[in-house]
Amino acid sequence: MKKLFSCFYVFLFSCFLTIGVANAEGEFSTSYDVTYEVSETGETQVTQNVSLTNRTKDYFASEYTLIIGSPRVTNIEASDSKGPLKTTIESREDSTQIDVVFNDQVVGLGKTLRWTLKYKTLDTAVKSGLVWEVNIPRLSPRAEIESYNVTLKVPTGFGPLMYISPQPINQQSTIDNQQFTFNKEQIEIGGASAAFGEFQLFSFTLKYHLKNPKTLSGIATIALPPDIPGRQEIIFESLEPEPQKIYQDEDSNYLADYKLSGGQKLDIEFRGLARIFNQPIVPKDGGAFAKIPTPLVEKYTKQQLFWEVDHPQIQNQAKSIIDRRKTVAENAWAIYDFVSQRLTYDKEAGASYADRVGAVKALNEPQSVVCMGFTDLFISLARAAGIPARELDGYAYTSDNVLKPLSIEFRGTDVLHAWPEFYDPHFGWVAIDPTWGSTTNGLDYFSKLDTNHFVFAIKGLSSEEPLPAGAYKLDSDTDGDVQVGFASSSALSDQHTADLEVIFEVGQTNIAGLPLTGKIKVKNTGSRTAFGVRADIKGEVLAAKVGKENDLGDILPGQEKEFRVSLHAPRFNVRADDVLKLTLTYTNFDGEVQSTDFEHPISIYPFFNLPLSPIHIFVGLILVIAATLVVAKQDIVAKLTSRLKK
Repeated sequence: MKKLFSCFYVFLFSCFLTIGVANAEGEFSTSYDVTYEVSETGETQVTQNVSLTNRTKDYFASEYTLIIGSPRVTNIEASDSKGPLKTTIESREDSTQIDVVFNDQVVGLGKTLRWTLKYKTLDTAVKSGLVWEVNIPRLSPRAEIESYNVTLKVPTGFGPLMYISPQPINQQSTIDNQQFTFNKEQIEIGGASAAFGEFQLFSFTLKYHLKNPKTLSGIATIALPPDIPGRQEIIFESLEPEPQKIYQDEDSNYLADYKLSGGQKLDIEFRGLARIFNQPIVPKDGGAFAKIPTPLVEKYTKQQLFWEVDHPQIQNQAKSIIDRRKTVAENAWAIYDFVSQRLTYDKEAGASYADRVGAVKALNEPQSVVCMGFTDLFISLARAAGIPARELDGYAYTSDNVLKPLSIEFRGTDVLHAWPEFYDPHFGWVAIDPTWGSTTNGLDYFSKLDTNHFVFAIKGLSSEEPLPAGAYKLDSDTDGDVQVGFASSSALSDQHTADLEVIFEVGQTNIAGLPLTGKIKVKNTGSRTAFGVRADIKGEVLAAKVGKENDLGDILPGQEKEFRVSLHAPRFNVRADDVLKLTLTYTNFDGEVQSTDFEHPISIYPFFNLPLSPIHIFVGLILVIAATLVVAKQDIVAKLTSRLKK
């Protein structure tokens, strides 16, 4: 007698799908050929061609159940060789359940039931600003699946591929779409994800509130969002009022100084745009520990408050994770995996202000952690392993605060996010997010952090400073100081450039044979940073001498730098009208070399043909005195010689 059996297959979708067998495990082997075909609007047609092969003589599959953790599922169809299948759909507040009854009842060892399920969803592809993000579900570790092949089809209109992880086993492009193929082993690890577009663009308004509590005047400093090579470019639109000074610190933060009189309050508003780029890495291609620059090791592996690098628990845990035969990036990935799997995000604590507890407490109380705990533990373990690591604070766009939480709140501030970065000698500084890696059930935020993380401040030499925008409050009940939104590409203008202006504090008259010294000031009055500025000076007659200070480094919008110059004519009898030519060479954020020329006229007069001036009179007296002394000396020598002869 044949035994009837209800085969129950479950697909769970939260921010991505997970697949698992609820019962009948071992009774059937399953194979899937799945296609995700994304339309220009982002709606995705999912087609699952499923093969159920019977491993017994007595059982057969009669039903199939699919649970998708999203209510946005439409156009559900199921069929087998005998035609449409009966489906029952139950819509819930946060999910959709699909029950399928098979027409065929395949009985017998080795017999296979082939059937197809189709549906449309709006959750596979999501457009965030200028970037399309596509996420394909990972397989549950307990799913007994023989094979699982996935084909992703994305319209060419989505733009260039920004990143894809893991690398597909096959990739091809047509006029209409880009196609990527993955196998079971790839999808089991963490699913697959890709992004399309050139960069993300945010428009922001940040407000800072300062007060000098002292009676005497003093300097107050704020941190502005910095440029980060390859990852983040800041375009200044306005900074009001203008600071007394703007500059970079050792952590590459952009700092602005304001002078406040005793008791003075000051409100500052910074408006601009932020271009965010993706920098995917392949961990196995990273560099060796021995190649990490010694200065970085000295600066960024030390213990700080909340980063208890020297604590025995941190040291022992780091030793148990690290394998120095592997690359720095592979070891950082191992730490990331440990942190994201060990710690559990505390949703209740993240919903309100939570005290920062540091790495050791996060390690010992892994169930009560918010993003700062994930960040502090990663930094501490990385530093204990000899990997330079820092903290990034800022804004992270999320459409789901449960799966991608934000949880920094400086008592009454706007809610921000924290994530770490580590240094690999091959890749440089690499930003990652173990918090989101944990809360999204394994989505990869290590090898390809998305373009929705916007850095306000970098903490490396200190675990406490500088404070990010949103943390400069005078009244604890105020908010709204951080306003960030997506911007269209039309917000970028040809006028958004670095604009270097020069002031020559060098005279316009030179007396041949005498040095002409002065200084040259260079100020960036534009909206973008000029990187690696170098000054080259030459004249047709005058020769210029400058030191190493003509390598000016980066000049931020609003920043002014200066260097000294010494000029001289080769001969005393030169008479010429010369032009001092200054060439400033620098690169923009995209690595394109820029060059700007400036000119400063200088008239050169021969010393002996000029009308008398105080300096000429002075020099003339010196020459007369010198000549007199020479003549007197010669006369004395002559007299002595005459006496000796007598």
